Amino acid sequence: MTINSLGLPNGVKGRTDGVAPSSGDIGEVIEATITDTTLTTTIGDVGGASITLTPGRWKITYELSALYITGTAAGDNGFTQAIMTDSSNVLIAKTERLLNGKTPAAAEMRCAATLTASAFLNLSAGATYKVRGKVTNNAGTGSGIILVSASTYNSVFYAQRIG
Repeated sequence: MTINSLGLPNGVKGRTDGVAPSSGDIGEVIEATITDTTLTTTIGDVGGASITLTPGRWKITYELSALYITGTAAGDNGFTQAIMTDSSNVLIAKTERLLNGKTPAAAEMRCAATLTASAFLNLSAGATYKVRGKVTNNAGTGSGIILVSASTYNSVFYAQRIG
């Protein structure tokens, strides 16, 4: 089998010398700069979590340090939710993640986790994608937060060109 038989007459465009790939090369990475975001009960954008991609094949990923803090009454419960959407807020399939929390006694409970999702995109035109989130309280009052500011938290949203 030759490169020409694969429909790649000029080979695969990319780097093999350890230098970061150029724009348009396989391996190119585009990363958003996420900011701490306190979520509300209405779905909204996670601060800074927006990236614009050029045509091509991409793997797009979010890894969010998420927190759900319950209210202080026994049985308070709810969740922090994260999703990936396009610029029109249309959900990207299979990218919804939840962090559930419930307090068994009359005390605040803090639940923390990394929420992670990826999707593969084949774009014929440029497009913008973003991460959105909200908090839902099934009983009582709680809060949801996406964290990036402390050295122990790391939230990222990025895309890597794969074709």
